[in-house]
Amino acid sequence: MKMKHFTVMLVMLSASYAQVTVGEQAPTFFLPLESGESFYMSRVIGPKARVDEQRQAIVISFFATWCIPCKKEIPQLEILQKEFPNAGFYLVGVNEAKSLLSAYIAEFDVKLPVLVDRYGVVAKKYGVVDEQGVGNLPTLYIIGADGQVAYHHVGYKEGDEKIYAGILGDLIPE
Repeated sequence: MKMKHFTVMLVMLSASYAQVTVGEQAPTFFLPLESGESFYMSRVIGPKARVDEQRQAIVISFFATWCIPCKKEIPQLEILQKEFPNAGFYLVGVNEAKSLLSAYIAEFDVKLPVLVDRYGVVAKKYGVVDEQGVGNLPTLYIIGADGQVAYHHVGYKEGDEKIYAGILGDLIPE
């Protein structure tokens, strides 16, 4: 009987923390940008993308201001943005107030657009954090123009950006 209870608990936990995987359609979402504008993912990729906003691929990195690996990944993403100007690069601040994100952007001179996921709703949708807001950061997704997840990675270590560049190179025609 105890083993059955344990199995049920494991299934419940995995269901509440299921990450979006490679090959799946990426869930679309709306979030405010730290700068005050609005970001609608459906406008930049997928069948409803606006011609004036459409990207060939997008990179979304979920981060937090307290995350040490995030501080190392963000400058590398900024370099990649210059290498792949037809891709959209977005940081998603998870479970943090806009004021905290604004201070972080100013302190570290962050150039990438920062989306404010104040209550972790989108992070939960992507399986980055569980219902209690606990998860592993940074978590990065590369999504093709068709809206399919092409790559998913948790954490960051030096050299990961080379993998990201390879994936983007395959998605974006020269």
